[in-house]
Amino acid sequence: MTTPIRNVDDLKAIAQNLSGSYELVTSIHLSGTWAPLGSFNGVLDGRGHTISGIALPADPVGGLFSDIAGGTVRRLGLNGTLVGTTSTAYQGLLAGTFSAGLIEDVAAISTLPSTDRAGGIVGYISGGALRRCWSQPTNPGVQLARTGSLMGYIDTTADVDSTCYCLGKPNGSQGVRSKAVSLSESAARDPASFPALKASEWILVSGEYPRLRPVLPELNLRPSGLQWPANPFLN
Repeated sequence: MTTPIRNVDDLKAIAQNLSGSYELVTSIHLSGTWAPLGSFNGVLDGRGHTISGIALPADPVGGLFSDIAGGTVRRLGLNGTLVGTTSTAYQGLLAGTFSAGLIEDVAAISTLPSTDRAGGIVGYISGGALRRCWSQPTNPGVQLARTGSLMGYIDTTADVDSTCYCLGKPNGSQGVRSKAVSLSESAARDPASFPALKASEWILVSGEYPRLRPVLPELNLRPSGLQWPANPFLN
């Protein structure tokens, strides 16, 4: 059974069952400081909607979640500010660490910190796969040892391929170099730069950055109070 997420309270309730299945039915804006939900091994389908206003306290491990540990997150937009850490913790808008699972069709607009150990989507990737993602920092020129547009640090066992794109460097100067594609400002506004992004999931318009295509709610077109005529072929 998939649980719909309609508001901030629904989103916080994920912490009560981190192995559940969830889907966003609308975009959600957070206010105040966000406490990471925990280690996620369920399924979260954003359906093209965005969680914005993500603001983390100083030195937590995490983002929306502390860790993606075998879970699947897809079709989700993220928007927020990373404060960075002065300890060994990592920050990312989606999660501080990614140890196993799948992240696909995720878009992030972030402000990267001047301190280290942060990534636009995930801070530290030790496993799992990242596919068809786009990261758009407001300050893509930040260059640190363990801070990057997509992720801060990537380990040898992680799988980040060329279907992922970003402004600036994909990851920090330390660790394994990912195969993600780094784009200039002008190239990032050219749909031809994103051959791996599917038109069914992404909106690609010349002169604009990529954005996810939200799934609209199903409409009930049956007039209220009216009876449909019986279908004689079903009798």
